Amino acid sequence: MMRCLAAGLGCLVFAALAYGQDGSRGYRLRVEPGMMTMRHTERPRLTVAVEDASGQPVDDVRVDFTVSEGAVTPDGSRRTQDGRVTGTFTPAFGGDNPRRAFVVVSAAGHEVTVFIDIVPAVYGR
Repeated sequence: MMRCLAAGLGCLVFAALAYGQDGSRGYRLRVEPGMMTMRHTERPRLTVAVEDASGQPVDDVRVDFTVSEGAVTPDGSRRTQDGRVTGTFTPAFGGDNPRRAFVVVSAAGHEVTVFIDIVPAVYGR
């Protein structure tokens, strides 16, 4: 499912979810949004959910973020509470050209990659 929300000079587009599964423990890793297009001035939040094989939230699982540029700052602990961790993505200062960044989310022995297209505010005027 793709959606587009008007956001001033740009448009934020995202897929519903990105999934990963760790067969050894039966954990599922869900990251929302799974991909996005953002203006360089935006600071989108990523939500990571860790669930067991039956779909129940798993607590106290460490979640790590590895970024190609910029940073993801956890909005609290890096360990799941109620099965979730959220973080805010801040892109590096960039030029006037669109670019693609990625965030690799690691938890419960699995990784999910979120791709982020970053566009300058004046792009496409």
